[in-house]
Amino acid sequence: MVKPRPGLLDIIHRLRQETELPIAPTRQREYADGEAAAERGLGIDERAIVPETLLCFKRAGADLIPHVPRL
Repeated sequence: MVKPRPGLLDIIHRLRQETELPIAPTRQREYADGEAAAERGLGIDERAIVPETLLCFKRAGADLIPHVPRL
């Protein structure tokens, strides 16, 4: 389990290169950041951010994807 922090996708990618164990990010900070930006009217579409974030996890090498918040 990889906990949120700067460079999370880089950490997942490096772990994937080093191990065959399952890798899963925890609920990502981007969800909260996206929610906050949408609430403040900053032109962020939450429904577009979540799938993009999940795709990033997968491309970095995650095997398990965290629970997706209901939008």
